Amino acid sequence: MMRDLLAEGRIRSVAHASILAASLGLCLYSLAVVAVYVSPVLYWDQWEMAKRAATDPGSLLSLRYLLEHHNEHVIATSKLLFLIDYYVFEYTGYVLVAGVLALNVLLATLMARLTFPEPRRRRERLAAACVYGAVMLSLAQWENLTIGFQTQFPLVILFAILAIFAATGTSRFGGTVGDVARWAVSAILAIGAIVSMGNGIALVFSFALLAVLLGRRRRWLGFALLGLLIVAFVPFVVRGGPPLGDAALRTPVNLVLFAVAMIGGPFTPSFPLALVLGTLALAGFCGLAWSLARPWWRGEEVDVAQARLAAIGVFLLGTAAAAAWGRVTLGLEAALSSRYATPMLMLWLVVVAGLARSACRTLGDRSLAMPVVATLLVALVIAATTSLRPENFGKIRAQNERLTRAATFLLWNVPSEGEMVSLYPHPAMITAAVDHLRQARLNLFSPRWGVAAKPDQMPDDLRPGSLAACPSGAVESAARVSADGWSVTGWITDRGLQRLPEWVVATDSSARIIGATRPLLLRPDARAHRPARMRGFHLPLRAEADRPSGPITLVALFGQTRPACTIALDLSLPASRIRGQLPAGIPIAPATQLSGAGPRPGLSPAAETFPVPGVALAGTWQGDDLAAGDLSLTLDPALIGCGPANVPVLRGPLATGLIMTLERDREVERFGLDPLVPHRWGAVEITSEQLCPGGTGRPLMVRLKDSGSILWSWGAMATPMRPSAP
Repeated sequence: MMRDLLAEGRIRSVAHASILAASLGLCLYSLAVVAVYVSPVLYWDQWEMAKRAATDPGSLLSLRYLLEHHNEHVIATSKLLFLIDYYVFEYTGYVLVAGVLALNVLLATLMARLTFPEPRRRRERLAAACVYGAVMLSLAQWENLTIGFQTQFPLVILFAILAIFAATGTSRFGGTVGDVARWAVSAILAIGAIVSMGNGIALVFSFALLAVLLGRRRRWLGFALLGLLIVAFVPFVVRGGPPLGDAALRTPVNLVLFAVAMIGGPFTPSFPLALVLGTLALAGFCGLAWSLARPWWRGEEVDVAQARLAAIGVFLLGTAAAAAWGRVTLGLEAALSSRYATPMLMLWLVVVAGLARSACRTLGDRSLAMPVVATLLVALVIAATTSLRPENFGKIRAQNERLTRAATFLLWNVPSEGEMVSLYPHPAMITAAVDHLRQARLNLFSPRWGVAAKPDQMPDDLRPGSLAACPSGAVESAARVSADGWSVTGWITDRGLQRLPEWVVATDSSARIIGATRPLLLRPDARAHRPARMRGFHLPLRAEADRPSGPITLVALFGQTRPACTIALDLSLPASRIRGQLPAGIPIAPATQLSGAGPRPGLSPAAETFPVPGVALAGTWQGDDLAAGDLSLTLDPALIGCGPANVPVLRGPLATGLIMTLERDREVERFGLDPLVPHRWGAVEITSEQLCPGGTGRPLMVRLKDSGSILWSWGAMATPMRPSAP
């Protein structure tokens, strides 16, 4: 018997040490990935404060700003972190990332304390804190961990847990000074949850549950008062947000599917599998509820720790329901977004903690009994499965590269809309914010913590001909994206060493640097005889004049591994052919046929108001921004003469994925529609020399291609017009 007990003790000790080692390993892995891929670049909602700072900086320190609604709710506590970041850390977001990490570790520690509150269970509490920490640092929530996104989730959960802790201390509310003080603390914490995020109002259901489970006789009064306090705040913190997506998707069935898939979302990108796993978690929570309902129904004392867990679980389920109501209009797949993983991982911890708590009550004083070890192993499996998903690392790296690439274009003052859409869905709306950050040297422009615009060390001589030619590389396209900015796409590698350059730098004939970037463009199409993880470059070029003077040379820098090499930019940088306003003119007769309109007219309401009668219109908008399209017309000098012509063009809110081409024989000139103002007709200018080079008329095809790559991006074109005489 003694031998069996000793053997079981050794097994428990080995299990304890193994759990600690595995948990700490997962934590360190997550922290290492975050340290490598943390980014200071603002992303989507994070631009809202920058927009305010650019237009009304004096309001940032006002109470009114803190309590203003952000979409559907108030996020005052997150704004406090934003202000600290803005005024102390140059608005680089690193304090937000550190805050999210610290808050998640604190949540894990609180959950461990809640699972094993007894002083004699310090070993279990330590093991649980490590395992729960690995869960709460899971890379399933990579979006929140690497850019400090959605800080309001850990903040609202923290205030909710603390409010529930405090509220259970007021369950014997009898009007004494101590009771009133504890109730006041729980009320303040509940208000903190409410002003951290709108779903804080779900605490009313948690307090209602606590009133039922723990509130016999006069004990229910404190919970009832807390619930009434929260209800009083509902009109203040809840309002309708901006319309998103398709409101027809907000059906009862879709709401349930969205909420359940959110719960399983941290484990898988598959919506059906997420539904299965979410259902499994709900079943586990129902088991926790049943373990509380039985003693309550028999009139026995309910375990306070389990009641707290159930109250936290009810709050998190309310969070899932609120998110489903607000975001189901974006489609059911939006439930799998990484930003929702933080509260859903907490819900999984509630289920695991409930199992561990039940095991402790059953086993009495036995330390680290095997059933408890088993529940901790379940939590460890959750941490490993969610954090080590193969697609997590790919998504982290892809987003980091998109943000860095967009930041590089802004650093060189080449505002490419196709890159800026990675930062904000409507790039034109953050132009003033970008200018403000540049002038104040904040965020990506920070000299200490921002994004590097060019390498620290450069070759001493960058003159053309001073460096050897690169053995392998190509420049494939160049497009004008602003009045004095271009983007150049291609690849360079060392074929012998199979190594990519660290930087690609562009210089003009005077060895002046006019652009630089890291190879950040994924190129699965360019892998033959090159590195398996091939990445090309998307290089910003900026020149104050209409075009850079002299030939342009691209220099590939390989660091200390091999000498720099060069590749000539043998493509001519396109001149500005886009006119932002449609010049006055008359339709060319005979009319030029416009093809590619598609099964629908292809025109959004914005495109139908063409200012000149007598022209044919066609567009790529087939009732859906994501529809692809290909419009073309041929200008034949034999029919219309060699005089200049303007081809009217229009674009939607975004120009991403829209490419204009001028094609003749094998000659192709490409350019984007970024210079156009959204929803305003402009023109592609065709000169007489283009129509009749050397005086000889040759047909020229004008083509508009829409790849259907992003929402709010579509184009339209009209038959050509002859410019009116001045």
